[in-house]
Amino acid sequence: MLRSLNIIGNARSQRPHLALRAACFFSSKEGTMTKILEEKLAASKVLVEDISGGCGSMFKLEIESPHFKGLSMVKQHKLVTGALKEEIGEMHGLTIQTKIPK
Repeated sequence: MLRSLNIIGNARSQRPHLALRAACFFSSKEGTMTKILEEKLAASKVLVEDISGGCGSMFKLEIESPHFKGLSMVKQHKLVTGALKEEIGEMHGLTIQTKIPK
């Protein structure tokens, strides 16, 4: 079963439209985030998709990791956001789906 949580907003700005515009100038982080999640969470499956239209401000993540076993959805998502702490600071929104390998 995939579990998901949406995080919208950016703590850097009280004006989300400006944060979104600023985020569009960052390069794609898909490869970097995939590598980090594979290494830090021993993920057997990682899908990172830019859902912002290509500007890198919003991402959809699907992660399958044995590290999620026995953890609540919130704790699973904290593992993901902790691993991507630096990258998350540069984006506007994030959708996370986690799964435990069978």
